[in-house]
Amino acid sequence: MKKNKVEIDEAMIVEETPEPEETDPIVKVPLKDIEALYAEFGNGNRVAVRAIIDQIWAMAEEQRHNA
Repeated sequence: MKKNKVEIDEAMIVEETPEPEETDPIVKVPLKDIEALYAEFGNGNRVAVRAIIDQIWAMAEEQRHNA
């Protein structure tokens, strides 16, 4: 059985990326708001889930602007 020799070029070495700095405060969306959105939009389909995510994102943006 022949063994393959592997050469590692320095360009192949990937350095670990540092953790991003926290620039935005943590946004909390109450579960009851998510449940209300699901009740309004949700029947489990993909479009409904996207609408819920968009609404949660809008709530988060509003909280960031008010912070």
